[in-house]
Amino acid sequence: MNHLFTPFYYVDLGVIKYHKALQLQQALREKRIQGTGSNYLLLLEHPPIITLGRRSHKENLLFSERVYKERGIELQKVDRGGDVTFHGPGQLVGYVISKINEVSESVSEFVSKLGEVLVNVVKGFGVKVVFSHELPGVWTIDPQKKIAAIGLSIKNGVSMHGFALNNTIDLSYFDMIVPCGIKKYGVTSLQREGVVVSMEDLKEKLVQEFAKRFNVQLEEKSLSKVLS
Repeated sequence: MNHLFTPFYYVDLGVIKYHKALQLQQALREKRIQGTGSNYLLLLEHPPIITLGRRSHKENLLFSERVYKERGIELQKVDRGGDVTFHGPGQLVGYVISKINEVSESVSEFVSKLGEVLVNVVKGFGVKVVFSHELPGVWTIDPQKKIAAIGLSIKNGVSMHGFALNNTIDLSYFDMIVPCGIKKYGVTSLQREGVVVSMEDLKEKLVQEFAKRFNVQLEEKSLSKVLS
């Protein structure tokens, strides 16, 4: 079933600083809440940054702020679910600004659909993975490692933030935190799992799976047109 009556666009932002992407998300969500905007899937990469979600704990930062700064890593508190995570080059980030009830029956179903999109993308490259609601994200099975994280913020029924899928990202950065506050399991990437795929091809596959699972037609839009 598809409730969509508002256009759904995807925008390729390339590599963009976190605060700029955050400002764009906030502006697009406010327009969507007011009924004057559209639904968006923003695809991008960030320079190195550690973000701390609503349920973050300081002990999951394993070093002082000075050490992170010396490594060129920003720290940013954010209004999304989850704990501490890292974003950096080689990680495909997707931010979804959408009215939930236009594409899903509930927030839980919305999150499940995002998880299914990521599972289908990763499985398409031959890596066996599963989605977990309890430990939000997509995990390899044996050994169990997180390859994609999910964290959202919902305001007045409109989502913001989204997911992060590790492609060629330098996994050593995750050694500087307790990723998502989970000590028991590690992280992995498509590259670590033996998959060689360009970011452009990964984005194309992601857009296809997103359109299919959410039953929407995604139309590409440039940032300049979004801002006009």
